[in-house]
Amino acid sequence: MRSLGLCILLASLAIVGCRTAGAGKNTAQVLIDTDAAFSRAAASSGVAVAFRDYAAADALMLPQGAQPVRGRDNIFEASRNDTGSLTWVPRGADVSYSADLGYTWGEYEFRANGSSEVHYGKYVTVWKKQSDGSWKFVVDVGNQSPARK
Repeated sequence: MRSLGLCILLASLAIVGCRTAGAGKNTAQVLIDTDAAFSRAAASSGVAVAFRDYAAADALMLPQGAQPVRGRDNIFEASRNDTGSLTWVPRGADVSYSADLGYTWGEYEFRANGSSEVHYGKYVTVWKKQSDGSWKFVVDVGNQSPARK
């Protein structure tokens, strides 16, 4: 009987420890909304400006086929020469138990200026909650994939 009580106590603690404290669906939805706003900013203001505005000061971008780029200003400079439009749609998100770190993932489309060709891909963006309550990305990585069916 004593071991049954201990098992119930341990199982209860395990369940409570795995739940999302304060994060849950609401905070995951905040990340999806932030990522969607990031995409809209890229479409309206340009990729470089949007990446600068949504990046943490020490953010890391891992572009496909290129060296990593660290720092908001360096990401801006690296993105300034992109000739085309980049849009994306977040498909999911999750947030840490502490509700200060999370990620979004989704699919993107890149259209080079003057070309009808579309490049498709998927991405993961890691977000960190800032001291002012806003979310900034700390890591962004994407890679090409076939068009979604």
